[in-house]
Amino acid sequence: MCENPSPARNNRPVPAVPSADIPHAGFRSAQTEGAGASSGQPGPTLVGWPRQLTWSDFSDIQNLPQGESEDARISMGFRPGRLTYVQENSEYRLGEVEFRMVLNASGSWVVASGKTAVLLAHEQGHYDIVGLCYRDLVAEIRTLRNSS
Repeated sequence: MCENPSPARNNRPVPAVPSADIPHAGFRSAQTEGAGASSGQPGPTLVGWPRQLTWSDFSDIQNLPQGESEDARISMGFRPGRLTYVQENSEYRLGEVEFRMVLNASGSWVVASGKTAVLLAHEQGHYDIVGLCYRDLVAEIRTLRNSS
């Protein structure tokens, strides 16, 4: 463990309603909302997040791989479903498509003797940060329009 613990351990629970005055590390908000399409507005959505990780999401290994310094690693991916396009007036946009956040099973592992609730919460933090990035990416994708 580090001699200087992460400043993230000093974080406070996020309020139920995000405040515009609180910075969110570059994200639109610290909340998980916005992954899906808003009602009445079809378009790209994010699926597979948020969700709670468990140790069954990781492959158990017996020894820390050479060159690694932490007892676990999580690997995620972002996969689009079948892409469809919709024409609106003289522009095109993506139609209803699911972008799926997936765990890469071969890249997610934990040293079996190092499994702790604190370590799982740490890996959950990595997962949620990537989920926030993908959520904001899908929100941007929803706004894209082009003439061809």
